[in-house]
Amino acid sequence: MRQKLWTCLNQLMVAVLCLMCMAGCGKGPTQETKAPPPTAKAPAEEIIIDNRDADFTIVSGNWGTADRTNGNGSYGEDFRYLAADRSAVGRARFIPKVSSKRIYEVCIYWSADPDRTTKQPVIVHDADGKDHAYSVNLQTEGNHWFRLGDHVFAPDGCYIEFNNDTDNGYCNADAVKFKSKE
Repeated sequence: MRQKLWTCLNQLMVAVLCLMCMAGCGKGPTQETKAPPPTAKAPAEEIIIDNRDADFTIVSGNWGTADRTNGNGSYGEDFRYLAADRSAVGRARFIPKVSSKRIYEVCIYWSADPDRTTKQPVIVHDADGKDHAYSVNLQTEGNHWFRLGDHVFAPDGCYIEFNNDTDNGYCNADAVKFKSKE
């Protein structure tokens, strides 16, 4: 008898504790648990910087300007050019004003022509301060967006740099496109 009484008392205490816990959590036996609202995703972002825009700058060198009839076209009215020269390196930068730190697809645009370099140096300086080097053949294709890759960019300190540190032909700096991936 005593054993039955202890068993009943234990079951009653467990039931009281469960009810107290549910009441303390704000969930009674008939309340439903609701899922939290979904997190808002940042809107997709696409930024295009042309060589005439304020976010393009000549860092060094005497870059000339050629109109879109030189070669097979350009993005916008013209593009910038500089002859290959390893001893007097000129640099031109496209500096995006992205809204937040995230992954962006990076594409470049150029005017192709046989007098261009086959090894255009392009540097992607990312949000982590790392430089990613690319070499692009400007004698082929051109006049469309060429994908370099995906890189993390933040609102400050990131850029795409074109330079003339190569062996032959003309180097171009025309336009860069950044398209968010997240």
